[in-house]
Amino acid sequence: MIIRNENPADYNKIHALVKSAFQTAELPPSGEEDFVLRLRAGSGYVPELAFVAETAVAASRSGGANKRSSPMARSSVGRIASLEEARSGSRNDSAPLIGHIMLTKTYITTAADKVEALLLAPLCVALEYRNKGIGAALIKHALQKAKEQDYKVVFLVGNPNYYKKFGFAPISSTNITYTMDYPPEVVQVCELEPGFLSNIIGSITIE
Repeated sequence: MIIRNENPADYNKIHALVKSAFQTAELPPSGEEDFVLRLRAGSGYVPELAFVAETAVAASRSGGANKRSSPMARSSVGRIASLEEARSGSRNDSAPLIGHIMLTKTYITTAADKVEALLLAPLCVALEYRNKGIGAALIKHALQKAKEQDYKVVFLVGNPNYYKKFGFAPISSTNITYTMDYPPEVVQVCELEPGFLSNIIGSITIE
């Protein structure tokens, strides 16, 4: 498997992947594929923090060194492609996408100002590739890249039993509140810089 930045040539495939992935998840219809479009069109879109996963077969066809007869023989990341490579087109455009993740900018509103943060949404993996570590690889890669770009904190709405493995904790463990209609346990936060939120009191809005 490779993880690389998304680019415009991927957008239709991403839309189809997200729609299919959420239709086969144990969740009510949510229109996540259109949520991706809104995020990408918004001011918080960060191209460097939007990623797709492809099979190892796609990597070998596009010049990857890790050639295997079975594209999912291992669930670890075989190769990571850069934003520049993704934009240059040095990959197989006909290869199917098997996973997608986005981090977009949002803000914590405090009494004095706004503090920049990130929203992790959505994350999806194609049905036939689930339970192989692809979602975990996408999360770890995205969080590492966000940290390298000096972002300090990431919020999300999701299953706490899953996301706690990646350093997420309930937002109730901080001084940050939210106004959306979500159960408190599913609104979570991960400090990329430990202690960053210790002295911040504010609120955040998540769609």
